[in-house]
Amino acid sequence: MGPHQVAFCELADSKDGTFNLRIKAQESGRHVLQIKYGGEHVEGRSASVNQLI
Repeated sequence: MGPHQVAFCELADSKDGTFNLRIKAQESGRHVLQIKYGGEHVEGRSASVNQLI
């Protein structure tokens, strides 16, 4: 069974065409990261993150 609480995320623009994403999970476990642009899912840009606390 996966986590039940949302992870807090902070996205920072590096001003060089890249972004840095900091994830602070409230629980250990496998989290699914889904990327949206303009409210729409970006295909092929989902990932899973295994977070240990």
